[in-house]
Amino acid sequence: MRVLALSGSPRQGGNTETLLAQAIAGARQAGAKVEPVRLAELCIAPCQECNTCHQTGECQLADDMQALYPKLRGYERLMLASPVFFGGLSAQAKAMVDRCQACWVEKYRLPGYLVPRPQDRQGIFISTCGYDRLSMFDGALATVRALFCALDVALVEALLHPGMDSPQAAAQRPAALAQAYQAGWRLGGGGASSPQGEAA
Repeated sequence: MRVLALSGSPRQGGNTETLLAQAIAGARQAGAKVEPVRLAELCIAPCQECNTCHQTGECQLADDMQALYPKLRGYERLMLASPVFFGGLSAQAKAMVDRCQACWVEKYRLPGYLVPRPQDRQGIFISTCGYDRLSMFDGALATVRALFCALDVALVEALLHPGMDSPQAAAQRPAALAQAYQAGWRLGGGGASSPQGEAA
């Protein structure tokens, strides 16, 4: 099982990445091969809406997104983690999502996929925000659902954690850490619950 774990947080080691690290640990414990990617370390330009992809299914912008496309199209499992900024995904995550217009075109406008996609693809979304209200995740979750649909990925779990205003809040919530670990374990093919039953 190959898992692509995308971190959309600009802050290294903050709440979102702390939870993502637990999910990655769970998936690896289940036997999956996980490739972590920090989007903040990549050069991904915004979509220019040039519509070149409408003809070919491929984006013409030459940047780090070109190396990410085959993984987004080919990995069996996907983890996406992003904090909420102004009611939506981080700029780093949203830039990647918008560039997946090429994947949407490939699915809905072209006669066949450029890269054959695995069957039964699944993914999880991990998100945190400072404001203590679940409705703050509505915008980000809608975007993630649209992305996963374009990628033929079923969103099997959304781990949404409000009220994490401190950068160390996630590390002080054992239940949230355990939840992320278990979600990673299940995504990695480990079954209903890990033998450890808790975060690594």
